[in-house]
Amino acid sequence: MSQKAPDRSLESQLIPIMDDALRMAILVHLVVLAEEGGTQLIDAGLSEKDVLAVRSLTGSSLVRLAEASRKYIRIHIDGPGVLRAVGSLIRSNANTEKLIELIQGSAPPTLLRELFPSLNMKSVSEYQSALVGAESMDQPRPGRPSMPPIRERDQITARWEALKKTEPVDVDRWIKLRNDYYPQHTYGTLYAVVNELL
Repeated sequence: MSQKAPDRSLESQLIPIMDDALRMAILVHLVVLAEEGGTQLIDAGLSEKDVLAVRSLTGSSLVRLAEASRKYIRIHIDGPGVLRAVGSLIRSNANTEKLIELIQGSAPPTLLRELFPSLNMKSVSEYQSALVGAESMDQPRPGRPSMPPIRERDQITARWEALKKTEPVDVDRWIKLRNDYYPQHTYGTLYAVVNELL
């Protein structure tokens, strides 16, 4: 009869802590938990007697224990949870980069609100002011955006409609429209053309 292969999934493995300073930090954290009542330690399998023993550890005891417990201090990682957090962080960073690209290209507040409904527009205004001061964004002009000739407007509108078929995400569509086809125009101008704000 064949033996069942051991479960090697990320969340089932205990990872040894080889760094002395990190082991020391973990032990100090355990002492803090014990001093706060030890509920989490008891939930993790320690007895009340064990909690008292942890609470009684002195500084010198912790140092010696950190040095001697290389084999015994290991951590369990919630693999799916970590991967979800990493994915969320990557998406957040990507969205931030896209937002900065739009702001630097003088995207109007209306467009920013459409693409990022939860955006704090006050923070955007402060960021725009800082960029203008540093001359790192297209200088916004007061009033209506300058409009290209009618023929070019028709080309922009046609390109926008074509991009809808290849770029389902609105923010990516706007960035591609400007960066790949019309870098000479601001997002404000392109937004006005696409929405016929004449």
